[in-house]
Amino acid sequence: MARGGNKTDALLIAALATGATHEQAAAAANVSLRTVARRMADPAFRRSVDAEQVAIIERFTGGAASKLGATLNRLEQLVDSKSDVVALGACRAMIDAVIRVREHATLTREVAELRASIHESAVGGGAPPQDRGESPSEPVSHGNAHGTQGGPGRNHEGCGPVASSVTAEPLGSVPTPGFPTGWEV
Repeated sequence: MARGGNKTDALLIAALATGATHEQAAAAANVSLRTVARRMADPAFRRSVDAEQVAIIERFTGGAASKLGATLNRLEQLVDSKSDVVALGACRAMIDAVIRVREHATLTREVAELRASIHESAVGGGAPPQDRGESPSEPVSHGNAHGTQGGPGRNHEGCGPVASSVTAEPLGSVPTPGFPTGWEV
């Protein structure tokens, strides 16, 4: 199949960024599977796919975030419901939301710290991966030397048990923009 340049790349990027398989992306862009594989091997192209995925997520979360305050206020009202089933459901939703927001904030901070640490340790190696033309989010294999998958408490290539570095902070210690007063996590 012929290569169509920017139009073809745009079609491939759009398909891959929305979760299409390589086969589906090839069909959408009217190219061969080999072309998709070749384009995905190009770090600049992969960064374009990653950037489009981020843009899609930001568009979605931007719209959802505008309703966050109203959603939490409504959940707060439902917690006081006379129906135990409704109140229990609202309590579960609120607890889940707080845990997810806290986890996201912690992971975001840790990723930023790791990137800064990698950048500092790369003094002899130069710039961070994204500035060297590499994708900072390359797929990582989590298999060990025996080809089996690792996980919590499992050995990772002789490194011993995995310990979590996530630490809990007291509720209310990290203000979260967009949450109504009293909803800091």
